[in-house]
Amino acid sequence: MLTVIAEIRTRPGQHHRQAVLDQFAKIIPTVLKEEGCHGYAPMVDHAAGVSFQTVAPDSIVMIEQWESVAHLEAHLQTPTYESL
Repeated sequence: MLTVIAEIRTRPGQHHRQAVLDQFAKIIPTVLKEEGCHGYAPMVDHAAGVSFQTVAPDSIVMIEQWESVAHLEAHLQTPTYESL
């Protein structure tokens, strides 16, 4: 199993981050049907109001789980991925 953690930085502003999240919401069902995909989820910071937390409001962290590097490489060649 291969886990990919990728940070995506959007242009400043909540509406830019939301636009990217909306695009991911459209493709997630398709990606999850790809052979070897065990997980594909965008994560965003939640301001918990604690002093030790750093919040990145213009950042999305993608957590992807793939059966193998070959499955990930196949995903990177799909029209779905290329449309991002």
